[in-house]
Amino acid sequence: MTILNDDVVKNRASSVLETRLNRDKMQAGMADWKKQFQDAIKAGAEDDTPPGVPQYIIHAITVVFKV
Repeated sequence: MTILNDDVVKNRASSVLETRLNRDKMQAGMADWKKQFQDAIKAGAEDDTPPGVPQYIIHAITVVFKV
């Protein structure tokens, strides 16, 4: 059995994606998503004060559940 590429279907799918996909919204969403992961991994990201030893300990225990 051989699977061949259908260029007509590929071109039609590409044109549909280009018309339906909003690149600006997608880039903004990816930037928000990236910021959320950075905040989840960084200890004490909720406020601007530097985290203390207890915050680091709690962060080390809970970081698995945040990501």
